[in-house]
Amino acid sequence: MDPQQDYLLAWSAYGIAAFVGLMVWFKMTSWISWRWLREPLRLLVAILLFVPSPVLMDEPIYAPSIAMLALDILFKSSANLWRAVADLSMYGAIAFIIYFALAFVRFLWELWRGKPEPKPSKAAKKAAKKAQQRAAQKAHNQAEHEAAKQGKVGAPRSRYENDPELDEVIRIDSNGDRRLRIEPKLFK
Repeated sequence: MDPQQDYLLAWSAYGIAAFVGLMVWFKMTSWISWRWLREPLRLLVAILLFVPSPVLMDEPIYAPSIAMLALDILFKSSANLWRAVADLSMYGAIAFIIYFALAFVRFLWELWRGKPEPKPSKAAKKAAKKAQQRAAQKAHNQAEHEAAKQGKVGAPRSRYENDPELDEVIRIDSNGDRRLRIEPKLFK
């Protein structure tokens, strides 16, 4: 087989594997809500995965810089170590300068346009819904207590008055008594 084809085949396989690795890294960093941290981390991994370095100075054969760096450190050789470090730092500096310039333009754009209100998280929505339910239950209990004072309804449920979660587990009948069993109604 032709060495040039092997070379291109190896770079194709590495490119696909690096792209899959980058997508995994994107998924792993998706939980970071602060994009000013998430995006530079993603850019750093993209630089580490995709920067090539020349293996020999007189031949146009390249290898991934991170692989050259790792192998030189592993085998305690310094033949390509500093070349790989130089390539990584040069391409990294260029990429981060471009990123920070674009991020600054985006920051100015958002500042001029007006930033929209952030969406509440699922936990915040759940907490707000629970607080609203508790407020409604408290209002209901207060109204029931006031009605009991006026003699319109039976005695208030003082023991379970402020605990709406128990109402779902323990059934309370219209007289305020606790019912642990629910009897089926066979006839109307």
